[in-house]
Amino acid sequence: MNSQPPRRVIRAGFERIPQVAGMAPHQHAEAYATLLPDGAYALYAYAGRLQVEAGDVVLQSPSDRHADAMQSAGLSLIRLPLRAETSLGGVGRGLDIDDARRVSLTDAYAAAQMLAALLAAAAPRPPAEAEWSDRLAADLAAGPRLRIDAWAAAEGLSREQVARRFRTTFGISPAQFRTELVARNAWFRITGTSEPPSQIAAEAGHADQAHMTRAVRAPTGARPASWRASKSFKTPDRAGRRLPRHLTVADAAGPAEATASGDRHAASELCA
Repeated sequence: MNSQPPRRVIRAGFERIPQVAGMAPHQHAEAYATLLPDGAYALYAYAGRLQVEAGDVVLQSPSDRHADAMQSAGLSLIRLPLRAETSLGGVGRGLDIDDARRVSLTDAYAAAQMLAALLAAAAPRPPAEAEWSDRLAADLAAGPRLRIDAWAAAEGLSREQVARRFRTTFGISPAQFRTELVARNAWFRITGTSEPPSQIAAEAGHADQAHMTRAVRAPTGARPASWRASKSFKTPDRAGRRLPRHLTVADAAGPAEATASGDRHAASELCA
């Protein structure tokens, strides 16, 4: 499956989600963090297969393809916007999130700043590596130019075996996983530096600049030239702070509004 998953808008604030089976692969344009006061779920993302439990903090980077599988009878979560994040994300455990949780009830942005300080001082938990598909995801993230057939041979597996099992776990073929990681890395350089696009294309692993343009447009919705021309990817909210491009003032208003619509969207917004 080489089609791009749907892109969703985050809902800042608190939400209670009833028990559902899970959520198919999807993406978000902006970076955000999720606090999990109670419940548990598995997250399948560019960072690997991650186990999320009550008290954890999930760091979600921009344009990360991920899917979720609930492992509890419902769960509560608090989503907070992050200003910038170029890592693959991950799960923080054992952090003192009580203050950020309280502040999030009235000011998601202040809570996000508190949370960012906690995350900066703590290394994320490593992803699961119980299966070889987990190791392949980690190896592709570490070296997107990895040859999948060579990796399979070193593991005593055929490329077909690798592709089937990887797709079962992550919902995508290892080749597409690698392609998206390469495009994502190029996108970060396009939006975060003034390097020439031709240089980025060559160093990121694209055949040429035209190939990079197509690859970047698929997950981000715009050509590299459009991202460069926009200069700023944020718009001010009513308090003068900055909101991610796809996060509206209504979405960021707080837990009261988020909860009011939460019941209607819960089944389709699991860990979105």
